[in-house]
Formats: sequence, C-alpha cells, structure tokens
Amino acid sequence: MKFELKHRLTKADKIGILRLWNAEYPVQLVHENLLSLESYLGSLHAAEHALVKDGQKNVMGWLVRFHREQDIWFAIIISRQNQGMGIGTQLMDLLPRDEQVYGWVVTDKNQLLFDGQSYRSPVEFYLKMDFHIEEDVTLFKYGIKSTRIVRQANK
Repeated sequence: MKFELKHRLTKADKIGILRLWNAEYPVQLVHENLLSLESYLGSLHAAEHALVKDGQKNVMGWLVRFHREQDIWFAIIISRQNQGMGIGTQLMDLLPRDEQVYGWVVTDKNQLLFDGQSYRSPVEFYLKMDFHIEEDVTLFKYGIKSTRIVRQANK
C-alpha cells in the first residue's frame, strides 16, 4: 500500500478515482465518463489530493481537501474491500486539526450502488473522527438526502 500526496492528478490517477467513485457512491452520483469527473475536480478550488494505491497502482482510497467560499471542505472514498483496515483514518489524519472542516454525508439509507448492492452510509465513521452532523443543513440532489458534517478546529 502506498500513499501519494499531490496537487495535480495524472490521467491514471483520475481514471482510478473515477472507478472508485462509481463503485462506492450511490448510482445517482456516478460520473458517466472521465470528462464529467474532470469537470467536478476542476470546480474544487486549491485542491490537495491524497491517494492510496495497491501494488498494482490501483486507487484504493482518495481524499481531497479544497476551499469553497471561505471554508475548508473535503471528500473521501475508500473501496469496500479496504474499509475497516485503517486507511480512512490515516487519510482523515491528513486533515489539519487546527482548521474547521466541512463535508457532506449521504444519510439516505435506501440508496443503491452501481452494482446493485445497498449503499452503506459512513455516518458512524465520521462520528468516530470527531465530526458533528448538522441535522438542520441538508441537501436534496438527484433524489438523495445528504447532511452537512463539520469537525471543529482544535484551539
């Protein structure tokens, strides 16, 4: 397993993220092609990426930290086969504790993955990582309910 930190992604990195994204997020959030993912990535201001790759250079996990307006945001995906191995925790530890960080978590329990399996919300993982769920800040998009999460900065 290899961790890579970078500001610019290679085409191979993007293809790996696309495969990971489409396998692990609800089917409504699938990117149809690399151009669609690149459009999303291009919308992230000052993005910093952390990739976890296996021995064959397949992307097993991805974290991106970026700026949105005046706030710091993140997104993370870990392949199902590699969840529960500490990879997500190691990636989350890359987010500085001295800054407040926001994200979205799918809280809708009735979503399916592209392969037809049920989507498992990572809410419990975020709670273990000291995030708080802001129940009053929700997003309904593509038929999916997501709730904003925040981890306060350590003073």
